[in-house]
Amino acid sequence: RPQAVCPLLCFPTPCLHAIFLAEVPLTIVGILFLTLALLQTAIRVVKSLIRRSFDVGMSMLLTIYLLVYLNSISIAAIFALIIIAGDLFKDIILLKVRESLDKIAIYLPHTGLIKEADGSLREVDIEKISVGDTVAVRPGQRAPVDGTLLADEATLDESVITGESKPVPAKKSAEIPAGAINAGDYFEMTAKRISSDSTIAQIKKIAEEAEKQKTPIARFIDQYAKYTSIITAVLAIILYASTGNIFRALGLWIAMVPIVFAI
Repeated sequence: RPQAVCPLLCFPTPCLHAIFLAEVPLTIVGILFLTLALLQTAIRVVKSLIRRSFDVGMSMLLTIYLLVYLNSISIAAIFALIIIAGDLFKDIILLKVRESLDKIAIYLPHTGLIKEADGSLREVDIEKISVGDTVAVRPGQRAPVDGTLLADEATLDESVITGESKPVPAKKSAEIPAGAINAGDYFEMTAKRISSDSTIAQIKKIAEEAEKQKTPIARFIDQYAKYTSIITAVLAIILYASTGNIFRALGLWIAMVPIVFAI
């Protein structure tokens, strides 16, 4: 059992005592979990401090340290395992999102066919297609930009936008989204938007912005953890000052800290 002294005043000593003198020997796997979790969480905390914002990782770090100080190595290792699993799950989701964004970019062709005044077709980069240009789309090709159908009818595969793989008919003046496949005969359309303003480009932009921003529940958790951690720390200090029992104060912190929300 570690000496009843304030852990904040002797950081390395109680941790070493807990690791090497614990009744239940700590396995290499447990040490690995603790090391990885502390490293990942420390990186999060440093980044949040650079941004001058609160991160739930601060509560996570303190809780793991207190568990080690109280010689609860197995519980600390379990928390570390859950933290690692949560970060891994988040990274997998972000990877899937990035893969989806890359697939969206594939659906847009790099070039398109513009019909000149003399009736000839000229292939240009989609960035050079202007609003009002007459764009030709051959069978099997994708519409390079959003446009309005000039032909009497056309057959389109709009699965890139709607998710419906069955070709749909389109009548004259119908809107054709960029990325739609011409599943019928040759047709022409009038460019309605430039490539950077196309429907599919806007979808990709919105998805990228959503990836960078925190969700409402994540913002709520940060605020909850911030105020709960402060209140719990104050109560723990008051309890220690009134009872002189550091372990009761540390137990109060571990019981009330928003570790579940943090994970």
